[in-house]
Amino acid sequence: MNIDFALKIVRLFSGDVSIEFTILDVSKKSGLSYNAAHRTVQELVRRGILSVRKIGPVSLVSLLKNSSSYGYLVLANASAEKSEVQLIEGVNAAWEGK
Repeated sequence: MNIDFALKIVRLFSGDVSIEFTILDVSKKSGLSYNAAHRTVQELVRRGILSVRKIGPVSLVSLLKNSSSYGYLVLANASAEKSEVQLIEGVNAAWEGK
């Protein structure tokens, strides 16, 4: 799995960890090709970071709330924050839905 792709996808959940995306939305918002997004989502599902639920022909991707996905969120947002405190506060706010 390409870790850069994985972090781009996980970063999509930084604002709201309860949001769901279609794989096409994941592809567009992360700037990845559809195939790369699909492969990476499937690997993140296997690793217990994301979950996928089918509604008809559409697959909705969501972030699982566990320690592994929390770690991925921290890594995905590490470069965007100026300090460790801001990083943890931002991730905690998203995690708690604030």
